[in-house]
Amino acid sequence: MAVLGGVRRTTVLLLLGAVVLSLGMVAGDGSGEDRPASFSEIAQTDARAAARELAAQAGDLADAGASRALAAELSRQAAVLDEQTVLLTRPGSFRSGVPPFPAAPSGAVPAADDDAASAAAAYVRSLTASARASLDASLRADAGTARLLAATGAAQQVMAVRAAEAAGLDSPDPWTPLPQAGGG
Repeated sequence: MAVLGGVRRTTVLLLLGAVVLSLGMVAGDGSGEDRPASFSEIAQTDARAAARELAAQAGDLADAGASRALAAELSRQAAVLDEQTVLLTRPGSFRSGVPPFPAAPSGAVPAADDDAASAAAAYVRSLTASARASLDASLRADAGTARLLAATGAAQQVMAVRAAEAAGLDSPDPWTPLPQAGGG
């Protein structure tokens, strides 16, 4: 009789274990595509998309035969932006993100000096737009993401000034926070 009771208990425990496992598989962990993305997730994936696009633009401009100083600066910036892309990766996110500026055509390399100057100016504008978007989003994001976005935006703001100086352009205006709605 005692053996029969042990078999029943073991069978019941195995069945309960199977039920618990199946509920976990059905319910999931909340990281699926069907859940709505939070503001922080959207801001982080958009910042990642912007960093990826800016790294490609900086690399293309550096390879386009710009002045030696500008090419060196853009090469360093491409490396920093590649690192930002990695750091901004959000595990479990299925969003690809949207940069806050129009993406440049793939492999668009300027041919003449005027084209190179306008491409550098467009890069500085895109870098500034990305910096401002990250800094603005850092005011609304959750604490951990806010620090990451603020660091990303601040670094991109500095890179925009450095790229503008290396290209002989006017430096972009510094970022100022957007006024808070309902704030006094």
